[in-house]
Amino acid sequence: MNKTSLSAFLLTLSTFSGMQAGASDGLIQNMLTTENTGTWAKVANHVITRSKGKVNITIQADGPVPTQGSLGAIGYGVITGVNSDGYPENVLALTSHLCVADSLVQGPAGHACGDNTTGLLAALFGINDEEHNDATWHAHFLDLKPATDICLAATGSSSLGLEVDLARTLATRNNVSPENEVIVNNDDEPGPAVSVQNLNPQDFHNAAFRKAMVVSFRIVAHADDNKTVTNLCLAKP
Repeated sequence: MNKTSLSAFLLTLSTFSGMQAGASDGLIQNMLTTENTGTWAKVANHVITRSKGKVNITIQADGPVPTQGSLGAIGYGVITGVNSDGYPENVLALTSHLCVADSLVQGPAGHACGDNTTGLLAALFGINDEEHNDATWHAHFLDLKPATDICLAATGSSSLGLEVDLARTLATRNNVSPENEVIVNNDDEPGPAVSVQNLNPQDFHNAAFRKAMVVSFRIVAHADDNKTVTNLCLAKP
């Protein structure tokens, strides 16, 4: 993976409950797909609980969840609110992306990345790319916005009409990369699952959420002439 072809986080709407309808209906329908049946990308079920000011989330997958970076940069998300136009405005992303260093929770990937590590948030956290670039699953809070022309061009027919709002995300640097452990369990019944516990509800930009969209996703990155990532574009698997 190089700096100009970074792909991250996979996005396909799998379950939907309790979110407001209206302007987002068309977007939600566009996100639905049956192509991922029987894979990690198909969300079979999810449980979101709040207890004593904490949020616990478990996402059950329809197939084994990769943990070694074998499928590139992948992830799940919980969209906790929509803006006044009906578009999803922020997401809790649980993600794994070998050779992309953006969380202190990640460990070293050794020689697996060669010289191709991308330190997307290194400037924020002072991360040494070589120490934090493995495929360890970890969490991010990311703001979203309607896709720009750059993202629509970069993703083509696979575009979901959304991208990460990098400026607003980086402005909330205190919660963009929480250190809560993300646990992957491919063994126990009722099936493969990814979970994270003890999240602070105030870290969700819409702290009043009760139910949420749960998604799996990927992002196609666009970089400028200086190989600086300028756009993170949501696309179908």
